[in-house]
Amino acid sequence: MGCGASTDNGNLAQAPVKASSETKASEGAAPASPPAAPAAAPAPKDGSSEWHLLVYVNDISQATGGASVPGYYLVVHDNKKPSAPRLSVVCLSNGTLQPVRIKDKGRGLADATDLECLFMIDPAVTGKKQPLYVAMQSNGKAFLFRLSKKKDKWVAHGVKTFTVRPPAAIAAASLTNCEGARAYVEGGRLFMEYGNRGGRQDGKQLTPWVARHPLDIKAVRKGKFQVEESALEVTYWPAALDGDPDVRQCADMGQAVGMARYGQLFAAAKDDEASETHFVSYIMERLPGAQAGGVENFKPLYRLQGAKIEGIYDITKDVSIFATDDEGKGSFLTVLHRHSGAAWRLNVVPPEGADPRLYGISGISPVDPSYKKKHDDSSSESEQSSEEEEEEQEEEQQQEEQEEQQQEAREEREEAVEEAEEALE
Repeated sequence: MGCGASTDNGNLAQAPVKASSETKASEGAAPASPPAAPAAAPAPKDGSSEWHLLVYVNDISQATGGASVPGYYLVVHDNKKPSAPRLSVVCLSNGTLQPVRIKDKGRGLADATDLECLFMIDPAVTGKKQPLYVAMQSNGKAFLFRLSKKKDKWVAHGVKTFTVRPPAAIAAASLTNCEGARAYVEGGRLFMEYGNRGGRQDGKQLTPWVARHPLDIKAVRKGKFQVEESALEVTYWPAALDGDPDVRQCADMGQAVGMARYGQLFAAAKDDEASETHFVSYIMERLPGAQAGGVENFKPLYRLQGAKIEGIYDITKDVSIFATDDEGKGSFLTVLHRHSGAAWRLNVVPPEGADPRLYGISGISPVDPSYKKKHDDSSSESEQSSEEEEEEQEEEQQQEEQEEQQQEAREEREEAVEEAEEALE
């Protein structure tokens, strides 16, 4: 599937970048047009005292101000049927979707039910050469994995699982119902944050909480990670947003630039299950100041009628991208300049003949197509991937990680057997 230049919304601004801070040339990116600065005036109000309207533009550079943006994004779909897609990669230049093959050793990602969250862990944090991703079901079951290209196809591999849960104090009154999750670094330590969607369910008001907990990647990979109640810090979303109890206070949480604790955007949304027409979405900026047990602070920014935002990611401190799940109407992406409201929209294009409902987006993070899965054409059990060699080098320096190294080696041998079987098909 190609990923050429867009014919609808102007040129792709700059080359895609790695998920880390390093910028590099992209595969298949259109040349950047001369950057056009976003509108200097604030976005117009929509008639209320708090919310502004988006200002749609025809050229992506009017929304980015010339900043480089990634050209490819991993997205999750909240499907429940076994045959429906769970992961895809969307190309920003034309909205086409590329399938992701999931090699999870039976750990459940390929058959995950109701994936509502996706976040990325920067390689600078883990000391690895490529990012890690976490996809999470609404019930709190999470999948840690890597994403690479193999024979020009996307592959999710190295899957590990863990589970989060609601705070004990409100667990009896609130299901997990996670629709937003992210990672951040504070005091040199990696944390995970996940939020209950809020709003109402079956006529009952949900308790809109958000919880933070240290995230130990090594423990996840060894199958030993657990959420400890004593380590949870809990705050709450406002009881109602825009005076409407049916608005879900957390549709997704952005990931602040540099994996910072504050400054990211987050989205809320109102569903319309009856007609799938009267969706309403809200974009806000997360502010510091909330104490444990207190209510989150935020700055109201934009209200969007007729679309249900479920995925958002902060590319720079000024530019974000959001994605929608508009049910039977499919999905679209929007690159947004948070200060001016300049917004460049691109429809997501499902595979030919596919039901657009299956390709709504409920989480989004950038990917880099330059990450290749090593030994693409090999079926030898004696060959190991470069990432396995990295683990061996680490184990020579850190004796306590021998258990992880042995497990990774077993999985590498299993993968080599699978590749040999595929070569015979």
